[in-house]
Amino acid sequence: MPQLDLVTFPSQIVWLAIIFIAFYAFVSGHFVPLLHKIIQTRVKKTALGQIASSEEAGIESSVIASSENVSSSALDVSFAGLSSCIEETEQLQNSTLNSGSKLQIKSLSNVVSSLQGR
Repeated sequence: MPQLDLVTFPSQIVWLAIIFIAFYAFVSGHFVPLLHKIIQTRVKKTALGQIASSEEAGIESSVIASSENVSSSALDVSFAGLSSCIEETEQLQNSTLNSGSKLQIKSLSNVVSSLQGR
């Protein structure tokens, strides 16, 4: 077998070393910096994504809080309006009942029954 011949064996070792060193220099000079650049880009994009998501979470929580405040104030306003309407209605009913006019009492009775769904 010629590949195991002791006369050509040292030259095969020398060529193996030359080819290995050339391949190693090519890989370490071209591919390693390229991979390093890709990894740095991914790390930067991940960090920016995390910053953006935390900012969005902060914005979302502030929007939720403001919408809850608006809902609460609208509910308070509507409750106050409803309370004043009830008070005015009670005053009107009392004044109508105190006046003693049968026509107004009958009209009030019809309004109350229509509100109650009868």
